[in-house]
Amino acid sequence: QEKHVTRVAQALGKERRDYEDALQRRRVTKAPEQEAIWRRGGTSAYFHGVSSPPQKRAARKLAGQTDVVLAALLRSVAWRCVDGASFSDAEAKLLMPPLRSMLDLYKQAQVQCERSEGYSALCMR
Repeated sequence: QEKHVTRVAQALGKERRDYEDALQRRRVTKAPEQEAIWRRGGTSAYFHGVSSPPQKRAARKLAGQTDVVLAALLRSVAWRCVDGASFSDAEAKLLMPPLRSMLDLYKQAQVQCERSEGYSALCMR
């Protein structure tokens, strides 16, 4: 019984160390350390009006709904960032799969709502 308890404790300890090592590796970034936004001086341009709009990039042709949602998301982030941070196309492409799944869920919910009882009566009002 005691051996079993020590083996389980060792296994749990090893699993915990592996987990902490994985978290530590994930936190390691190659980007230089930046000062946190809330520690920088001043306030966000969002709170006192934007004196100069963020840098405009060449507009891409929006192919689908996901592209439109992504463009709106990136635009709103750009308007709220103090330091004028911009996203590369590679970074933006990483957001596409979660946005697609979000839009699919939204479409399914919309279809269920339209099929529900009383929806047409609400639309008539």
